[in-house]
Amino acid sequence: LGEHWRRNYGNDVDAMHFHNLMEVGYCHEGNGNIETLAGDRPYTGGTFTMVPRNIPHSTRTKGLVTRDYWEYLFFDAEKILAAHCRDNPVLERQLNAALGRMLYIGTVEDNPAAAGLIRALLDYARTPAEALRHKVTDSLLYALLLEFAGLVTHVVEYQGKLTETGAIGSALGYVEEHYAEPIRIQVLAEACGFSETHFRRLFGEVLNMSPGEY
Repeated sequence: LGEHWRRNYGNDVDAMHFHNLMEVGYCHEGNGNIETLAGDRPYTGGTFTMVPRNIPHSTRTKGLVTRDYWEYLFFDAEKILAAHCRDNPVLERQLNAALGRMLYIGTVEDNPAAAGLIRALLDYARTPAEALRHKVTDSLLYALLLEFAGLVTHVVEYQGKLTETGAIGSALGYVEEHYAEPIRIQVLAEACGFSETHFRRLFGEVLNMSPGEY
């Protein structure tokens, strides 16, 4: 949060990146492109993003000296859904399936409800009262996840703003679950349904590093 995030984005790096948490971003001011595996999407003030874990992406400011202003929320979506869906495991599975595969890009004009929830979360994140902050943000995050789940299941209506997880997503998930164990590249390739040679080439194209380096 805050003025620290008023900066020039992406022009000092060439590769996309990814996180092990869900990222929700909100652009207060700026002009540039969000880079995804499916191509670039333009952003301006009022653009917001939902990026599930392990999905490569990047934000790139238009111009080398211009400063844009984004703020971000990083959180464990699966943990929040588990807490709020204790009595409905079917709903929990459905929500995780809907939210785990798609990167969503929207605007205030397209979806004022989601944008309003994000702005409210950013405001409450600044609240000095810790107990109130945690209680309110937990409820607002669940509401936001429900809102996003409704958006990403309407693939036809929103197909211009969605991008599938990369073809190596299954491998990234396997590494996340088994990182403390010896992992063979062949196993990762099989998880994605590719030959090892094709997998190595595709992995390098997506992440600019080899599976072994990752």
